[in-house]
Amino acid sequence: MKYLALIPVVLVASCASRPQFVLRPTPPPAVEPIEAVRYGEVVRAYHVGRFVDPNHPETMHEQHPVYRIEVSARWNLHPARSIRTIC
Repeated sequence: MKYLALIPVVLVASCASRPQFVLRPTPPPAVEPIEAVRYGEVVRAYHVGRFVDPNHPETMHEQHPVYRIEVSARWNLHPARSIRTIC
């Protein structure tokens, strides 16, 4: 008879606990450095002084830098040295 009194306590205790879901962020995937995949472009800044625009003589430009892409970006076609070849 003593065990019959414990049955409601066990049922109430089992209903009170709910499973808790834990969301863990996944680690970011391993990404190769950009230098291993693609070469960047080479940009140079040229500083020009005050000048009158030859196409529009009524327009004058103040001193400012002009940026020019010297070498365009391109793919790195050489295999990585860290990768072992299977012989």
